[in-house]
This record gives sequence, structure tokens and C-alpha cells, in this order.
Amino acid sequence: MRASEKIESDVNFLRLYSPEVLELIIEGNQEDLWNNVVFIRSSPGAGKTSLLRLFEPNSLNTIYNHKSQQDYRELYNTVCKLDVINETGVSALGVLIQFTKNYEILDDIKYSEVTRIRLFYSLLNARLVLATLRSICELNKLSYPNDLEQINYEYENEKLFLRNIQSPCDGRELFNWASGLEKSVYDILDSFIQPDVDKIEGHDELFTLEILQPKYFKVNGRSSFRRIIYMLDDAHKLSKSQRSSLFKYVIDQRGNFNIWISERLEGITEFKSYHERDYYEVNLEKYWGNNTSKFKKMLSKIASKRAAISTDDVDTFAENLDDSIDEQIFQKEIKESIETTRKKIQEVVRKTKKFQDWLDYLIQQSDTSLKTAILHKSAEILIHRNLRKSQMVLQFALSIPELIDKIDPSIESAARYFLSNEYGIPNYYGFQKLVVLSSNNIEQFLAFASDLFEGMLSNKIASQDVQLSTKRQEKIIALVVKKKWNDLSTILPNPKAVEGFLNKLGNYFNKITYEPTASYAPGITGFAVHSSRRLIEEKGWQENEIFEELQDTISTCLAYNLLEVKEVSQGAKNQIWTVYYLNRWLCVKYQLPFTYGGWNKLTPEELLKWTK
Repeated sequence: MRASEKIESDVNFLRLYSPEVLELIIEGNQEDLWNNVVFIRSSPGAGKTSLLRLFEPNSLNTIYNHKSQQDYRELYNTVCKLDVINETGVSALGVLIQFTKNYEILDDIKYSEVTRIRLFYSLLNARLVLATLRSICELNKLSYPNDLEQINYEYENEKLFLRNIQSPCDGRELFNWASGLEKSVYDILDSFIQPDVDKIEGHDELFTLEILQPKYFKVNGRSSFRRIIYMLDDAHKLSKSQRSSLFKYVIDQRGNFNIWISERLEGITEFKSYHERDYYEVNLEKYWGNNTSKFKKMLSKIASKRAAISTDDVDTFAENLDDSIDEQIFQKEIKESIETTRKKIQEVVRKTKKFQDWLDYLIQQSDTSLKTAILHKSAEILIHRNLRKSQMVLQFALSIPELIDKIDPSIESAARYFLSNEYGIPNYYGFQKLVVLSSNNIEQFLAFASDLFEGMLSNKIASQDVQLSTKRQEKIIALVVKKKWNDLSTILPNPKAVEGFLNKLGNYFNKITYEPTASYAPGITGFAVHSSRRLIEEKGWQENEIFEELQDTISTCLAYNLLEVKEVSQGAKNQIWTVYYLNRWLCVKYQLPFTYGGWNKLTPEELLKWTK
């Protein structure tokens, strides 16, 4: 299953692509989609690049050419709703630009900021022309760059955007102009001496968005597409000044072009629109977080499709994940938990008869089922809560109905985690838990699902039951978590600070979660930054240089999908808090629940100490 995560052929990529994410685009206003700047945002692995790949010419051609096949029918129907394919063929030209580090390098050369931005636009304009020509060839089944003469380009050039080239011209001339411009910028990057930039064709704007319109192109004398979708991937890799200038330009222009910009969510503060202009945002994780049933449906389809292509006779996935505890296997642990908890309650009753009826009721539960163990542990939690506040309360005996009434789902869930933590009874198992464990991230789902699928294959080879027991699932998940944690030291820019911060945070959450009173039942997995100091309130910890190390650490955690951000309403006048939750795989590492309800307010001073 993991091997199919990065799929080379468009045919296999599209066969395994689940179109649910397109519903987010379809649900929006089509005018917003086609007459606006579209930002596609998420953490790594949520599907940004795959979404853009779907609109590249080869992908759209493949969808259209296979529209009658069952594997593609749903995807074809969904894409048709977006008006990029119709019954006669592909009507949109997808042009993809991937931002790489060589753009950011331009910001390091020893020129003025104005000159550096002009060179940035020159390079981007050149590459947009080259990418457009390549896409036109792909859409029309031409060889790039061999068949560029078959492309005709006619632009009046009234604004004199084009220099050193005459229009009308063919694709070859346009290619040579753009290639020469690209090379001149590279010459600056490779030069050991400071060249004369006045001799280079510098650009003050991204004018290619205006001059590369469908009406200016013909292939062998005919028009072949109605709209162009310019897709700029990985915008977070640009320098701060490049990103700021680009975003301001495209939002201000709001021209007759379609531009989609994908980027990771990296910063502490949210991106604000320039000059109060609107733009259309596709936030993948927010969408999946608000549509959990759709996310589960999509992951189920992905798992089923990828299992179906297996050649090892294991063609289902979710069905082979045991989703209930085999109590016979854990009979010893369950019995021990009941006996130990009951003895603890008996010790309390010797000091106060307040809980005598509760104890008698528990003794009546003669079986040793998991349900009974949860009942005992729930009663123990409620007793600790009562004792904590009983100093000022009369010692009236508590009735059995009061016990039963107080055991709500959060208490029962906390009791389950207590049993798991103390006696090793599994808690992380089943497809539903796997969906939550994915933290609304497809790549994260595949990381765990692939190893679970390998476990199924191992069982098959060993002539055992293919279905993975709850114990085996939890063991496999723990191994993936361990590997992901070890990998942090090689992928993070500041691993020591981040790992130390997460360890202190996770251990703090674990300590609070497993307090005898389970005050944050079923547990705590998030924090919000709160300060009572007037100076910080006025400036904000996100901008205060005193907390620069904390800002960098949290930003890194966000960039690498280690923390999830949610807006929570709580307090006077429904105050909105920005809560940072641990990614769910980190919840496994620290034996924490998967719920998002429990969080605590911490001061920036406290958090800053944890970065040391």
C-alpha cells in the first residue's frame, strides 16, 4: 500500500484518486473559483500537490479518454461539474509551476530589494511561458519542445510587455525568448562577479498572466482550450519579500486570469488579505475537520482501492482491522484491574461510609468483563472527584442512582485510557481510530495504513487469520510512531528544540490526563497561550522578540504538522482562543486520547522554558 503512495503513471494515479476533495471546490461559488485568486492551504501530506496534479493536461486527457471505465466514472463526473472537461474533450489548460529553493536564492544576491524582486518576476515570467508551452503540447499530444512550431501566438503587445520578440510568432520563438531570459537570470546566480543587471530584461510585474490568455494561442490554426489555470505550488518556499510581493500583486490585479496558489500553513499568525481584498481559500484540513464523515469515506475508498490492486490476495483493508477487544485474551489484565480498583475503593470506605452503597453495587458485579472493569475505574474517578471537594460538604451517603447518573461518556472514555495506561489493554485500534489518527492528513493515513497492511500480508504468508487483532494493531501503530519520532532529527531545521518542547508538552499532558480525578476527561491534548502581563497583552507574544525562540519552535511544529490549530470559543462573551493540539500520532506517543476537547491555558513564559 505504501508503494502506491507515489504513483508515476497518470493512469494509476487517477485510478486511485478519490474525488471527495473536489467537493470542497464544487461547493463554493464557481464565480469565486474562476474569477479570483485561489489559495490552497494545508500542512504537508494533506493532498495539495495531488489536487493540482489532477488539473494538469495529461491527467485531464486520461480522465476524458477513460470516462467510460468504471474506475474513472465518478472522477469524470465530478471534474465535469467544474467545467474543465465536457463531452467534447478537455476545455481547461492546467499550467503548473513548482517553487523551489532557486527562487529564494535570488533574495540573497547583493542587489537592492527592488532589483531582486525584478529578477524574481523575470524568472517567474520566463518559466510561466515555458510551462504554458509545455502544457499546450501535452494537451494536444505534441512533442515538447520539438513541435513548438505548430503553436501560433498572436498578442498585440500594446502595453509593450514583450521585448526582444515580435508578435505574432510561433511557439519556438516564444520558447527561445523565455529560455534566454531564464538563462540570463541563472547567469547572475552563477556569476562570481557582480554583473550589470541593466543589461538583463528585468520585469516589474507578473505580466505573463495577462499576455498568456487562451485567445492568443492556436494549435495548427485552431483554438484548443477555453481557460488556463495557473497553478503555483509550494509558495511557502519563496522568501518573505517574494511571497509578499507576489500575493499583493495577484490580489490587487484580480485580472482576467485563473491563478491557484498552494502553500503549507507555517506561520503562527494567519495570512491576512491585502487592502481588504477578498480571495478564495481552500483549506484542506479545516474542510476535513468540519466534514469528518467525508474524510472517513475518502480514506475508506483510498484503502480499498489500494488494497484491491495488491497481488497478494488481501483485497480488503478496513474489514481486516479488528475493532473490538477480545476479552478472553486480556482476561488476566481485566480481572487484575477490577480487583485492584475494588481494593482501593474499600480503603476509602474504611475512612468514610459515604461510598458504601457504591462499593456494595460494585461487589454485586460478579463477572470479569471489560464493561465491569470500566465501571469500577469510573467509580474510582468519581470518588476522587468527590473527595477533592468534600471538605466543605456534609458526608451524606451517595446512592447507586447517583453513581450511574454521573458516569457519562467522557468518564467512561477516561476510564478506558486509565485501563490502557495501567494494564496494557489496547486503545488504538480499528478503522475509526485510524481515521482520527490521520489528523485529516492523507499522507499520515498512508504511513500507518501501509504498515498495518504489511501486517495483514505477513499473517497471510504465515497461513494465519488475515485480520489484525487489537493488540497487533496497537503494536504496529506504536512502531510507526517511534519511526516518525526518530525521523524528526533528520527533517527538522531545529530538532533538539522542537523535540524537547514536544516531550515536555506531551509529558505535561500525560500527567494531567492521568490525575486520579481525570479533571479534563477523557484527557488533555492542547494548549492556548494566555498572558496576564500588560506589556505582552499590548504587543502580543507572536510579535514580541522576547519570545522569538518560542515563535520559531511553534512555527516549526506547525510547518511539519506536529501541532494542529483550532479556534475555540470559551469564556466571557464567547472569547475566541487559538488552541494548539498535538498531532494525533503524538497522542499515541504520550498515551493520550484522540479527543480535541481538553486543553489548558499556558503563559508564554512557561512555554518558553520548555524550548530550552
